[in-house]
Amino acid sequence: MTDKKKSHWGAWVVGLLLLAVGVAWILNNIGILDFPVYKWWPLVLIVFGVLYLVLRRRIFAPIGWFLIVLGLIFLLTAHDIVRWALIWKIWPVILVFFGLLIIIQRIIGDKASGFDYIDEEPEPVSDRFRGSSVFGGITKKVKSKAFKGGIIYTVFGGADLNFHSAGLDDKGAVLDLFSTFGGITIRLPKMWVIEVRPSTVFGGITNWTSNEEQTSGKRLIINATTTFGGITIIN
Repeated sequence: MTDKKKSHWGAWVVGLLLLAVGVAWILNNIGILDFPVYKWWPLVLIVFGVLYLVLRRRIFAPIGWFLIVLGLIFLLTAHDIVRWALIWKIWPVILVFFGLLIIIQRIIGDKASGFDYIDEEPEPVSDRFRGSSVFGGITKKVKSKAFKGGIIYTVFGGADLNFHSAGLDDKGAVLDLFSTFGGITIRLPKMWVIEVRPSTVFGGITNWTSNEEQTSGKRLIINATTTFGGITIIN
């Protein structure tokens, strides 16, 4: 199975998991299903942790185990199986565990690349693009001189888009960004006119550019949506 197919498989699992939790939550709210979300939400962290280890092929990856251990702690305490007083007593053991993971990973040289995606846009240069990252990263240098738009979404991943060598289409462009438990950075030329349309849920969108902003005329419209993540716009 190729990395690309595995990455798509991971995206399906994440999407179906979030869909199942959302549906169960709705049914609980209307009284059809007894699903106390505050007791079971840590399962999401555990599943994400396991997916990270499997998709990245890094059995000793500290990030994956951190999500699993954190999910287990919240799950056990939510069901009153373990009390926080005990967690604080064994916390040094947890620190030792993660210290050993980091050392082992360094010793065995576990450098599996995961599903990082690097796109230098070989010819012919496309005026549109679409990219996704699940437990990985996207690095994209856009070279189109008539950029029309695109879409990027990340789940527990990151993206870095560089537009310094690009130009806008005469009618402008629309760029849709979606970040869930991840981060996206956009690097824009200073001469571009932009319009940022933010939407956040426990996340943040930061615009550090010196670009002129307006809501009409030729411009780059950035629809930025983040959930437990961050989007940064810079020059």
